[in-house]
Parts: sequence; C-alpha cells; structure tokens
Amino acid sequence: HDEEKRYKWTLQKERELGERNCDAASARGRWVAVSRESGEGQSVQITKGIVGRDNTPPTWQKTSSWIQSVEVSVISLLRFKGEKGGMDVDWVYGVKLAASVKNVVEMTDAVTMEVFPSQSTTWQFVYTIHDTCQNSWFLNMDSVVFTASIDDPPCCLPGFEAHTNVPNGPCRQMSPCQCDDSICNSDPTTGAPTVAPTTTPDIICLTKTLNTAVSSWHKSKEYTEWKYGLIEDW
Repeated sequence: HDEEKRYKWTLQKERELGERNCDAASARGRWVAVSRESGEGQSVQITKGIVGRDNTPPTWQKTSSWIQSVEVSVISLLRFKGEKGGMDVDWVYGVKLAASVKNVVEMTDAVTMEVFPSQSTTWQFVYTIHDTCQNSWFLNMDSVVFTASIDDPPCCLPGFEAHTNVPNGPCRQMSPCQCDDSICNSDPTTGAPTVAPTTTPDIICLTKTLNTAVSSWHKSKEYTEWKYGLIEDW
C-alpha cells in the first residue's frame, strides 16, 4: 500500500513538473503551401522560428530541458500529415530531423526569410507542437521546396527525397511517403534496401543519439516514468 502511494505521488510530481515546464507532448509535421502562383523572378517571404506560442505562464523560461522535450517529441512522437492522412514516423527518421529542429527552437525570435521560387508553388515544412501549457503552436522550419502546382505537394519528410530536386517524387530509406503509390513506388533504383537497416553503422549511431537525447531529457527532470496521452489527428 505504501509503495502504491509513493508511486502515485511520484507520477503526480512528474506531471506537475511537466506542466510547469511546458514540456512538448507530441509533434505533427506537414508541408504548407506559402505561395501558389509565384511568377518568375518574384520572391516569397517565409517565417522561420516559433509562431503562435503566446499563452505561456509568466514564470516559464526556454530552458535546455524544454528544448530537449521538443526534440524528443519529434524523435519519438511525430506524425507526418499529408494526402494519406497522419502517418506515424519511426524514430530512425525523427533522429535525423531533430538536429534542424534544435537549431530553430533555440532561436531567440522568429525571422522573415526571402526565397526565390524555381517553380510556381512554394512549400515550407511546419511542425505543430502540443505541449503541457498550450494546446498547439507552430515551429516553422527553413525547409523549403518548390513544385509546379498546389496539386503536386511534396511527398517526403525534409531531406528524404530520393532526388533532391524532385520533392513530388519517391522517398529514400523506406521513409514515409504521402503521395500516391504510383509516385512513392516509382523509382526502385533509389528505394530502400530489402533488408531493414537495423544493423548499419548509421542506424547504430542514431540509436545512441536517441538514447542520449531521451536519457538527458529524463535525467534533467528527474523523471522515473512519463507517459503522454494520444492527441487526436488534425
């Protein structure tokens, strides 16, 4: 009985700590069309950084622990939104996205960037982050691609295109693909290996990176257990 009381007390303490620190609870990523009819030579402005996070407690601060919680949400709690709905993203791909996420989250303020589209539609990758203080806010990345029209959305997570200059094409390394199967399976020569890449040095390195990020996040908050509830799809 005493053990049960201590267990419940510990969970309550962790929950209160998480709420006070505004820890990230989940992440959703999608490509957003920021310009649909750009003429040749015309520039398009995009915003990079944290957007819409205005209702935080007055005592909240952007600590390294909070930044790590955002990273962990992308590594292990990410869903990729697109034409096929929401797709769970394996941590193997989340780890590769986390470095760029960290750089943007650490920015002091959001900034406006100017890009020059090579095609008519400009797309920017945006995360919707849910945390324990605010239902949702946006993390606008500097991942920008261009396609011929709004009807040709990017298929892959940023950086996972089989061909760098073909965002509306197949994806590499068995990563999630949000386009029609005829597109996702259109290029077998650059597809993933037939054997799951669980024994390659790259994946071993990613495993260590994931373990380090999660362990550091938990250790800094003195967590013994933490579970987040499922967030409904957009």
